[in-house]
Order: sequence, then C-alpha cells, then structure tokens
Amino acid sequence: MDISAISLTESRSIYKLDYPFATELNPRIHQIIVENATLSDRGAMQTDWFSQYDEFKLVAGYVKSFLQLPKFQVGIYNSKLVLASLWGMLYQPGDHQTIHDHLPCHWAFVYYVNTPNGSPPLIFDDCSFSYHPVSGQILVFPASMRHHVPARTVSGRSNVVGNFYFQIDHTAFPLLDDV
Repeated sequence: MDISAISLTESRSIYKLDYPFATELNPRIHQIIVENATLSDRGAMQTDWFSQYDEFKLVAGYVKSFLQLPKFQVGIYNSKLVLASLWGMLYQPGDHQTIHDHLPCHWAFVYYVNTPNGSPPLIFDDCSFSYHPVSGQILVFPASMRHHVPARTVSGRSNVVGNFYFQIDHTAFPLLDDV
C-alpha cells in the first residue's frame, strides 16, 4: 500500500468565556473538589469522571448553551450535543498534566475555579499557545487539541473539566457494520 500525506493548514479556535456566577459558586466548587479529588490522573488529583455535583452541572450547562449557538451546530442526522464526562481537578505543588487530548469527544472545556498566583498555564501543544488561568474563566476548545499543564510549586489550583460530543440519530441513515 502506497501512502503519502498531504499537509493542510487547519484553523481551530479556542474560546474564552467569563462565567457570570463565579463569585457565588467558586468557593463551593473549590470545596467540593478539595473534598472529593481522590483519584490520580496524569500527575494531579481528580474527582470521579462522571461527577454529579449540581455546581459542576451549572458550569457545564453554561458551556452547553454556548456550544448550541448556530455556528457550532452539526446540521446532519438530527445530532444532539451530549455531556460525556465532567470532573474536578486539584493541583498541589509538583502536580502536572501530561500531554493529552479529549478524543473521541468533539469539544472540551476547562473552568478555572481557584487560580493562586503562580498557577501554571494550560499549554496547547498543537499550536504553541499558552493560557494563564484566571478564576471564573472558561476555555472551550476542540477535543482533538493536544495540551498539558507543567508542574509548579503552587498549592490549591482547581478547575472543572468536561467533554461534549455530538450524538447522531442513527435511524436517519443505515448502519454499515459489515464493512
């Protein structure tokens, strides 16, 4: 099999949102994360992948509303935007995140809850972009974008992370499982 690659320039955007209820909710969200981040993940501690905290869901609902704007809609096969996972992250001195993406989802977001001075940036490796976190801000980005968080000596950085995908109504077309 003869294979060759064709290089294309891809335009992808990262969206920054200001969460309007940050002042009221961030202390409670941070407390939830501190009390429940008991699982180790790629260099930091996290809550359950499918956290059911109402405060997390409020943030995810805000992001979902943003992703339901016409510019983000997939107009085929009666697609529906679905929250696939939702969890909290807690970073203590020396914690980090290794390079990763959020595939097979379509969109990922990070909501910054507590960002002490000196908090490490979120680095997008595909485009050499670094974002220095600010409490109350949300980054929404294509789930395929590879990113990481370097280690720092800061204690108590927390965020809520989630993934969305477009669920397709398979009754709109036949499945071809025999391929």
